[in-house]
Amino acid sequence: MADAVNAKNANEAAQAMSWSMFQLAGGVGISPAAMGMEFIQGNIDSLDKYSAFNPNVQVSAPRADLKSREELVGIGVEMKQHEKGAVVVRPVQGSPAEKAGVQRGDIISSINGTATENKSLQDIANLMSGQSGTPVLLQVLRNENVELIHVTRGKLVLESVSEARIIDEANGTAYIRIDQFADETAKQLDKALWNLHNQGMKSLVLDLRGNPGGLLNVCVEMCDKFLPEGTIVSTRGRNYSDNTKQTAEFAKTWKVPMVVLVDENSASASEIFAAAMQDNGRALIVGRTSYGKGSVQTHLPLRTVSGNLKLTTAKFYSPNGREMAGSGVTPDVVIEKNDRITSTDNDIAKALEMIDNGQAQNIVNQMNKKRLPTS
Repeated sequence: MADAVNAKNANEAAQAMSWSMFQLAGGVGISPAAMGMEFIQGNIDSLDKYSAFNPNVQVSAPRADLKSREELVGIGVEMKQHEKGAVVVRPVQGSPAEKAGVQRGDIISSINGTATENKSLQDIANLMSGQSGTPVLLQVLRNENVELIHVTRGKLVLESVSEARIIDEANGTAYIRIDQFADETAKQLDKALWNLHNQGMKSLVLDLRGNPGGLLNVCVEMCDKFLPEGTIVSTRGRNYSDNTKQTAEFAKTWKVPMVVLVDENSASASEIFAAAMQDNGRALIVGRTSYGKGSVQTHLPLRTVSGNLKLTTAKFYSPNGREMAGSGVTPDVVIEKNDRITSTDNDIAKALEMIDNGQAQNIVNQMNKKRLPTS
């Protein structure tokens, strides 16, 4: 039948689906509902990897799970698998692990006397979990030395702006890490910037590595904190309502020299932010080419089933008109990917170098020069 019927419209497609459901239900006992789901999934899969059918979803709030703040109990470390157990990518700022002295590059070889070698990350995380106030004894390998670190489990407050600190006191260089663009991220960024300003911030490293994106309106609001003028992002789609353009409107912006870090896992809103800074000459981009998720998805409610269709309806374009879907953002300075976690973060080290030698300041100077009125 598939070879014989070439559905030319929605009615013919529905008839083909109904016939198949009837034949399979009577012949081999396949549920018509299951067959209908296969038709839906097959059609959606033929579009693009971001379109999807979401059954049993509250369509009135499809983005409500993007939380800027979460409270947990633990020790607070981000880890990756290692042949000897797990290596610390970073301790969460202000966490029990950081306070106890856990550092980036530490290899956790045992937890409370249990060796972590050949264990999965989930098993290692389970060994670390427990009630607040209870102790954890970590044995770590640091620079080929064995150290014992006593950590007391405690409450962790995880925010989308997960780190904000001065990393170079001599030059007043601050560091901010943003894990996603959620509902309160812009407010968290404001708080972090003012705190760092009061600590003597003169330049900024903004880390978007591993940031999967989030809310477009929040991303635009955050771009507006650094861009005095110019286009932030535009979208183009099949319908007139999908063609939009967002521009900088807030005149009182942060003028500190800035380097933005991205990597292959920076996607969507992260890429919009980086492209806006790059195309407007506001900041230098360092790291690796971003993911390339440059499309807009719209949630469409369905009447006949409980759920909605998430369909790609438009694409993002950078201020200079570059289509971001599939290509992403290419950094001004590309740093080779290093899967080996060490105590030195090469991306941050390069950012500090570019700030120290005045490259980031030159970018700001050039932007300000373009804005000067001509006679």
